[in-house]
Amino acid sequence: MGKRFNNANQSQTESFEVIGVVNNTSFGGDLLDRYPPAHFYSAWAQQSFRFFSFSLHSVSDPHLLSDDVRRTLASIEPDVAIPSLSTAPEIMAGNYSIISLTRRILLQMAGLGLLLALVGIYGVIANLAAERTREIGVRMALGAQPRDVVWLFLRNGVILSLLGAALGVVLSSILVHVLKSMVAIVPGNEAPWVVVVVTMLLTAVAVVACWLPAWRATKVDPVITLRAE
Repeated sequence: MGKRFNNANQSQTESFEVIGVVNNTSFGGDLLDRYPPAHFYSAWAQQSFRFFSFSLHSVSDPHLLSDDVRRTLASIEPDVAIPSLSTAPEIMAGNYSIISLTRRILLQMAGLGLLLALVGIYGVIANLAAERTREIGVRMALGAQPRDVVWLFLRNGVILSLLGAALGVVLSSILVHVLKSMVAIVPGNEAPWVVVVVTMLLTAVAVVACWLPAWRATKVDPVITLRAE
């Protein structure tokens, strides 16, 4: 209190005296919370520019106050023009429009990647299981029960998918920490749920990819399989 400082953002060498200190305030939302810059309030007459903004609180639709606000301000100072009137959500939407667009693009890319992963996992595992159709026929001819054969394929596929899921969870956790150190806005509490849901979805697809070919193979006549051998 009482000390003076110079504004480094202005060319003039005018100094300002500290007459009060306020609590920390976020001016940039989540984007600047990680590295909050220094701010100070000054009288409008001390500013080198002649632009200012004001806020109004309304219990009704704020758009209905536009004409009243313009008339009231014109009656106080006719030379002051109001270029725009916007609500707080509209201002925030404009400030975060690039982030929202980037988020939508990333979500679409993530959805496409998830779809490709589902198709790829199903195709690979289903092909591996289909290649063992003759083996299933031989096992059935030797007395194996259909449920035992299906369980054998499910067990192998589940073990393989769980190993891949565990590796994916570890790599995704590392990637989230790396992104948090680079980008201010990164999903925090939501990230574990996303990983769990995606992991369960991929595992379910792997189980279906193992079960369906094995179930179909158990319907094949073992005699036909042995004759082919």
